[in-house]
Formats: sequence, structure tokens, C-alpha cells
Amino acid sequence: MRKLLLLLLALCSCHRPPPEWPTGLSDGVSEVHVRRGDREVRLARGADGIWRESAPHHGEADPRAVTSLLSVLQQPQLLSASWSGAQGPVATRVELVGSQGTHSVELEQAALGAPVPLVVDGKMRFIGAPLELSTKVPDPEDYLAPALWMSAEHHETVLKVSGRASYVVTRIDDEHWQSTPPPTHNQDLEDFAGAITGRQLVGFPPPGPPERFGLDHPALTAVLCAGPTTCRTFRFGETNGHVYVQAPQMDVAELRDDVWRMLLRGP
Repeated sequence: MRKLLLLLLALCSCHRPPPEWPTGLSDGVSEVHVRRGDREVRLARGADGIWRESAPHHGEADPRAVTSLLSVLQQPQLLSASWSGAQGPVATRVELVGSQGTHSVELEQAALGAPVPLVVDGKMRFIGAPLELSTKVPDPEDYLAPALWMSAEHHETVLKVSGRASYVVTRIDDEHWQSTPPPTHNQDLEDFAGAITGRQLVGFPPPGPPERFGLDHPALTAVLCAGPTTCRTFRFGETNGHVYVQAPQMDVAELRDDVWRMLLRGP
């Protein structure tokens, strides 16, 4: 009898239809954990809809990177599917937490240009198209926003700078800005707000005391407002040929030299 049951189970498993990619895997996701080798990143979406990184750095996440990941995992290009677990070393592991519960997706190591095996929840194995999965799944280091306040982009209303240079740049309408005092350089005034909201950072140094970054005595302070009531203060320090910025709810970051020279010079 036991042999008969085992035979029946074997026959049933042979005719078991292959799995389908989970519907809505990325729907309602509120937390994302990505690990690649010894590098990892933890992301969470706030009530305001903005994604933020909590480890290894702190700050807003780059929405393009998050969107790229979730779009790929929503409906990847698949070549085959089967009921089996992992078979090779894992290159990247993604954990998604949201309205669909908690799910894991493991991308196994694959040769350059070769199809990429994916294992969902440890039991469903898929073979994915190499081009999509090799180019659209960001590296853990790509999720932190390369800007001081990326979510304020296109919403800036006024920037007030004080320190070695003092001036105010104000938005008049969607395309025009004005400065006080009036500009004396041939510089697009929108670029000054873009120093805060644009992709102007070059990296994030290891944590340290304010004096290490020249932030104990800031060379410049900037207050940017996005809307009538939402404003943030940014402090800039200069030391050993590098310029660092301290922003609310964000680790100290290093700013591009050319952007720093523009802020110092003023409009």
C-alpha cells in the first residue's frame, strides 16, 4: 500500500502544472530588504508615500531605483517555470513586505548574458530573461537618493542662503525665478534650488563628529521651502578640500565642488 501511495504521489507531481508568477507581488509593498553578498539595504515607505532608507544609511531613497525593482518583480520576463527550490548560489535576495504578506525572491548567480534563475518563497523556480534582470535590478548602493531633498524637486518656492554669501532666490512661476540682491552672474537661478533637490551628491562618508566635516562652524546655511509651510535647514561645512552637508533626517553627505562654488558665489 505504501509503495502504491508513493507511486501515485509521483505520478501526480509529474502532471502538476508549472507555477505562475505570483499576481500583484509588488502591490501594496511598504518595506523592502535587499541583500547582495555582504551588502544590504532596508527601505520603508512612509505615510506620505516617500521611500526612505534606514540602513546602512539614513535618508530618502531614490524613487527611480525603487520603482525599477518593484516593476521588474511585478511581472518579469520569464522563460520557464517549475516547482523546485534553490539550486545554485544566490546573487541577490529581495524580501517584500506589504498587503500581500511577506515574500522573498532570490536571484541566483548567472553568467553574463545568460538567463537568470529566480526562486520565489523558496518553492517556485523561474528562469528569467537575462537583459531585464541584469540591468533593472539596482545594486544596494543605488537606492539612497543622490540629493539632499529629492522629494521637493519641482515644489521649491524659496531658498535663503546665509554665511560667506547671503541671498534669497524665489520662484515667481513654473519657469521663472528672481533673486535678492539682483543677480550679477550668468547663472540659472533655478540651479540654486537644484543644489538641494537635484542629483548633486558624490557620496556618504563614514559617521563622525561634526568637527570632522567642518559642521561645528558651518561655512554656509541654506533654508529651502517647498510650499508655504514646509521648510528644511541645510548646513554646509568645508574641510580638507571636501564639502559636506548636514540635512534633516539624513546622514552627512559630500557635495560636488562645482555646486559648492556656485552657492558660495551666489546669483
